[in-house]
Amino acid sequence: MEKHHTLLANTYATQILHAAREMQNNDAHMEEMRQKLQQFLWQSSIYDADAVYAKIQSSALHVEKAILLGRVGEHRKALRLLVNEERDEKAAESYCWRTSAGRDREFTQQLFGWLLQAYLESRPHVSAAVDLLNQNAVAFNLLRVLEVLPGSWSMQLVMRFLCESLRATTHDRRMRGLEKSLARMDNLRQRHAWMEATQGMVRMDRSQVCHSCRRQFTGPEFLRRSTGELLHTHCYSANNSQ
Repeated sequence: MEKHHTLLANTYATQILHAAREMQNNDAHMEEMRQKLQQFLWQSSIYDADAVYAKIQSSALHVEKAILLGRVGEHRKALRLLVNEERDEKAAESYCWRTSAGRDREFTQQLFGWLLQAYLESRPHVSAAVDLLNQNAVAFNLLRVLEVLPGSWSMQLVMRFLCESLRATTHDRRMRGLEKSLARMDNLRQRHAWMEATQGMVRMDRSQVCHSCRRQFTGPEFLRRSTGELLHTHCYSANNSQ
């Protein structure tokens, strides 16, 4: 139930905040409690994120606040919090990967694009931006990155990123081409099977008469039995209803 999950999260938060106010020096215990709270916030999906966020909003639990912001779709705000307040590059990168797990590639590229912008907006994080690009090239949209990179950057800074990104782009293009070729081949196989199943021709002229009523066919609709006899559709229906 939502209230129980919310209560558990708030209980973790209360104990952590109480220990911080009392200036307890048991850093190992504090870190253990924070790890439990973070794990719970990531794994549970039925707690009240707004209520838990209100509990820790004025605290220094920036990682926890980022997870809660992500729960309500405030991903850009969460990343800026991790970059500017928590100042933890690994936490910001981990946030992107964990949040985008199971999502489409467009969402992943958007998340990493926001993280890159957060780094570029702050001069001290230039090296972090370079490392982010070079170590996670497949997570970025190459064209979007080239649009936001500062003109003062040298080619050597992002050479690894460019090589990896171009390699990934080429691979994706070839895979899409292969998928199209396989789909085209499957379509040809289906058409061939259909042609083989319908290769028997039926020649219609005035000499053809209905096998049931012995009258000529005056319209394009008729039925053909497996033995070759032709019938009016209404004659077939009448014979089957008897």
